[in-house]
Amino acid sequence: MYRFTLSYISREAVVVPTGTFNCHKLVLTVHLGAFKIAELFLPYIYYWYSDTKPIRFVKYEGLEAGYGTPNVIIQFSEKPKERD
Repeated sequence: MYRFTLSYISREAVVVPTGTFNCHKLVLTVHLGAFKIAELFLPYIYYWYSDTKPIRFVKYEGLEAGYGTPNVIIQFSEKPKERD
């Protein structure tokens, strides 16, 4: 198991297929212990969450599954259904 840190970066407007959202941007940093040198080769992993309620996941940019997998971008592609 490895430690990680989730840090707040800033607020920013994010454009996705469903529109523009004011978001909080976070970055995930993985700490590899004895393999610290490998951290230099890991891409940053970013998350964006809406700043309005209900809080929603808006966008992800980072590794698909783990070291050696491609970088991907995941974002809203359709509007969420309203709850009754």
